[in-house]
Parts: sequence; structure tokens; C-alpha cells
Amino acid sequence: MAGEGDVVEVGIDPTPSIFVKCRPGRLLKLISRLNHAQREAVKRIGFGGLLDLRLKHVPVEHVHLFFEAFNDLSHIFRASDSKEFLVSKFDVHDCFLLPLGHKPLDLVPTGRKKDPLAEENKQLKDRWRKNYKLSKPGEPIPLGKLLLDLEKDKEGGEQFCRLFVLFSMSSFLAPTTNNTVNMKLLGAVEDVGVINEYDWCSYVLDGVVSAAFVARKSPRCLRGCIPFLMITYFQRFDFRDEAPRYDLPLIKHWDDERITSRLKGELVGGCLGRQTWSSVTYPRSGVSYTHHSKVVDKQLPTTSSGTPQLMLGPSSRSTTDKKFIHIELPPGVEDDAELEARAVDVSQDSVTHKIYN
Repeated sequence: MAGEGDVVEVGIDPTPSIFVKCRPGRLLKLISRLNHAQREAVKRIGFGGLLDLRLKHVPVEHVHLFFEAFNDLSHIFRASDSKEFLVSKFDVHDCFLLPLGHKPLDLVPTGRKKDPLAEENKQLKDRWRKNYKLSKPGEPIPLGKLLLDLEKDKEGGEQFCRLFVLFSMSSFLAPTTNNTVNMKLLGAVEDVGVINEYDWCSYVLDGVVSAAFVARKSPRCLRGCIPFLMITYFQRFDFRDEAPRYDLPLIKHWDDERITSRLKGELVGGCLGRQTWSSVTYPRSGVSYTHHSKVVDKQLPTTSSGTPQLMLGPSSRSTTDKKFIHIELPPGVEDDAELEARAVDVSQDSVTHKIYN
């Protein structure tokens, strides 16, 4: 099994070495050393689901298939011609039970982006660098330095909470490319009391979306939380007539051995989507939001045998003999009519550039 964050040789596919940035092993090692006070602190800020992490490595054989199946614009995961589903922030919550708050993250702008609080944010970043005896402007903070301080703070105080969020995000949930702290997140951890009020799930999903876009142009450097995309797919399909366990967080059901076994079984034919749909409805955490969500029914084209060409999962919504899918849209997600009302004709690259730059 490959080590986290290292160059990985692909065993079956003759493609050259692949760089994997997601490093669950480092986080798992940290979690295994936490005492009771530290674990309680992690739970208080809403990151307690990560305490159930069991995964050490990211298996890379055929991992490119998951990025190829995931559309970074529509967020649709297309396992096959007849099996596809929407990946949302609720799936992130299912997987890790991260805070799904009402506030977007208070991010510190980086690079050439205009920053109305430029001086204040500069002082914030300089203060963090000074804590680690880094004097050069723009110098990154190695994750290893955070790890040392995390292990020293046995009381699980406010600084411990800040460090834990930065370490778990930068190493695993939204991994950086250079094994350093994501400086954008400094503003979101400044006030420990509101960490669990932020929408961390959307940020993790945005990282996967960005990674899928980059993977199309640079498939040998894989970013984003790859295990999340794998588990989200695995959970939706029964395997060898056995349904995956679905109590949350889903991450606790997947260790190295089980993911490797599932991958080998899934990809005997070299492709995804050969399993049967699970009878369990996903995302599990989206259920609590349906009381104020919009409902969309779409009629599907059928094949000559009368089966629908597209399935987004089991549905009992249809009351006619026509083939329908039923989608419940979370708050803030627009339906077709709303999208068409303000649609503009732009290229995919320009849309992606606008979203990620």
C-alpha cells in the first residue's frame, strides 16, 4: 500500500507515477494519540466525526476513474450510462459529520485577489508565521510544526482547536499541494466559538470539484479528498448482494483493507457502475432539510425495453406509468426554470476560471 503524500507507482495501469496529496495517515496517527480532553475539544467544534477515521492510505490504482466519472460543473457522478447521482455538501456531511453551518467560511484572500482587509489579514498571517519563527513574507507553515504543537497541548484549549482544524483540512479534507498549512483558513479558525457555525462541508466539496478539474489537465497530480469521492460512490451500490452499513459518519466503515477489496471487486472489468443500486437513500443527512426544499420531477427518455436511460437512485414519487426521477433540492439550489431565466452562454473553461480564480 502506498504511503500518504508520496510518489505512488501504479501496479496495473502502465501510467507513470502519480502524486497523491491527500494524506489520511498523518491525521489518523494524530487522532490515535489524542487524550480524553483533546477528543472532547474536537467534538465541541464539530469535527468529532473525524475521530472515527480508520483509513491510513489512499489507494491509487484506477483512482482516475472516479475523477473521470465526476463532472466538476454539474457535480454529477456518472458511474455508467444508466447510473448517475448528484454529489452535494450533504454527502460530505454523511461521510465526516463536519459542521454544516449557515455561514460560508471566512477565508483570507491569497495571491492577486483584492482584499479590503489586506492589512488586517497580513497581520494575521504574519502573527502565525512568527509563532513558528518564520520571518520571510509569504513563507508557508509546514504541517509538521503544527503536529508538534498539537501533541503538546494536552488540555485541548482554543489553540489546540485551531490547529486541529487547520491540520485535518490541510492534510486530508482539503489537502494542500505542498504539505503546508492552508493560509486561507486562518480567518475561519480565529474565533473558536463559531467554528461549528461555518459550512465546512461546502469547502471540502469545492476542493474535490477543483481537483477534478485539475485532474483533467494534470492526471498525475491528484488533489482533493479522494476517499470522499470513493466512499460516496461505494455507499450507493450494493456489493456482492451486500449493502454497506450506513450509520454516520460513513468514514468509520472504510479502512484500507475494505477499500482495497472493494476496488478490486468493482474494477475486474475495468469500469464502475456494474453493481446494483442500494435500497438506502443518500445523502442521509439531507433528509432533515427536505421540509423546506424544492421538489423537481423529470420525465426520462426510455429505451426500447421501456427502462429509463438515466437513474439517480430509487424513487417512489411517480404516480403515473411514465418513468420519472425525483430530486429534492436543498435550500439555495435553483431548479431548471430559475437557471434558464438567468442563463448566459459561456464556455466551460471560462466558467471554471470564474469559480476557482
